[in-house]
Amino acid sequence: ILNGSSLMHVNFWSANLEGASLQGANLQFARLHEANLSRANLTKTNLRRSRMSLAETNGANFTDAKLPRSAIEGAKLGGSVLPSKFEED
Repeated sequence: ILNGSSLMHVNFWSANLEGASLQGANLQFARLHEANLSRANLTKTNLRRSRMSLAETNGANFTDAKLPRSAIEGAKLGGSVLPSKFEED
């Protein structure tokens, strides 16, 4: 459980975080390229400028997550709960 953790700039490249609870964590500038975030709880997580390209996020919960300038090209978002609004930096 990584709820509320400060994980800025962390490298989770290809990490298996399936079902992880990262609620309220600070993942600004994190590298999550090709990571498995399926069914992860990312509620209220700061993902500003993070790199999630090609990540597996099926069923992940991004409710109230901060996503400005995040790279999500090619991410598999099927069944994910996305923020109701996207803020700008």
